[in-house]
Amino acid sequence: VCWATCVDLGKQNAGAVAGTMNSFGQIGGMVSPFLLGWLLEKRGSWTLPLLISAGYYGVSAALWLVIDPEDSKYLAPE
Repeated sequence: VCWATCVDLGKQNAGAVAGTMNSFGQIGGMVSPFLLGWLLEKRGSWTLPLLISAGYYGVSAALWLVIDPEDSKYLAPE
């Protein structure tokens, strides 16, 4: 679904949209283990790292529900 959304939103710029999405995902994938490990070490509990992860995934899922690829305000100019 996410790659099809990049094509729907980006049209002729779909590669740039997909690359941007992938880049931010990779940055998060690189930073989160260090950040969550540091929180675990400081707090001594998995509660806060897991709550942060759950919050991040909940917000991400909610944002996907907001995207309407057929709404013209999201479309790249043709």
